[in-house]
Order: sequence, then structure tokens, then C-alpha cells
Amino acid sequence: MSKDLTSRDWLLNSTKSLILSVDTNISVEILDKPNNGKVLIASGIKESSIDKLKFIVNTDQNNNYLYLEDFQVYLQGHFTPLVVPGLTDVVINAFRNSDIKAFINNEKVHYPFVAGNMMKVNNKTYSFSTFIDAYTGLLSNIFGTYGSVKEYSITLNPDMPEQVVN
Repeated sequence: MSKDLTSRDWLLNSTKSLILSVDTNISVEILDKPNNGKVLIASGIKESSIDKLKFIVNTDQNNNYLYLEDFQVYLQGHFTPLVVPGLTDVVINAFRNSDIKAFINNEKVHYPFVAGNMMKVNNKTYSFSTFIDAYTGLLSNIFGTYGSVKEYSITLNPDMPEQVVN
């Protein structure tokens, strides 16, 4: 097994453990992709768990960099995600900014979905789910999530930097 593959597997398995330490009911799968790739998909993330998720900070010494590749919002009981234009890009950038901030502060983990990373008004921070409600409320052509129970799904990729939003 190559050194890179070993590092990638360690990163994915460590991330899986960190996610399950928050909530053992989150479904976490590590899947093979074409061309010897792998991704981690965590689904069924409850509103009460999303802001507690932590991820290993990417450092200069890491042999793999963990990218947030996809983010989806589901209304409880629905099997298809909401189509929310631009939301995935916003969340991917927030994930990257959280990682960078933690790297600069020499921290080992970062919490991209905590209150304040997404929405702050007059120095008051709001939960991640409140941000989702506000974001969907701004878009008149989609179903707003305010008052609805939401679940989230994230896809993390240690292989493909070209999929990160610039």
C-alpha cells in the first residue's frame, strides 16, 4: 500500500470516528470512486448535531487534504435534497475558511458549522440551521425551510482538489 493511500485511509477513518463521536445515528460511509479514489459521505446529520461536527485541520505535514465536496439539505422525511442555488458553494467556502483559521491558530481540529461561522448580525451569532432558514428565505423560487426540521448530508474528499470552489 502506498504512503499516500495509507494517509488517506487514516484521514477518512479518523474523520468517520470524529463524526460518530458526535452522534452514532449519523450514517457514515467510506466509498470507493473511479481511478482509485475514495470519499466519505455522512448523512442523516440532525440540526442538533451539525454544529458539533469537528474535522482534522489540514496542515503542511498532511499527505492528504480533506475537501468538502458536496453539501445537501433534506427536509425530515424526504428522500431528495432541496435544490438551493449557491448554497453548496457558500458552505464549501465556510468549511475552507474554518480550516484556514484553525491552521493559523495552530489548532488540531476545526468546527466549520458552529454558530457565527455562517451568520453574524450586529455581533449576534446564529446557529447553522438558522443560517439555512435565512438563506432559503431569501430565494423566492424555492421552498423555505423556516419551521421545518432539517437533516444534512456532507461529502468529504481527500483526493480531488480541483473540485474545491475557487
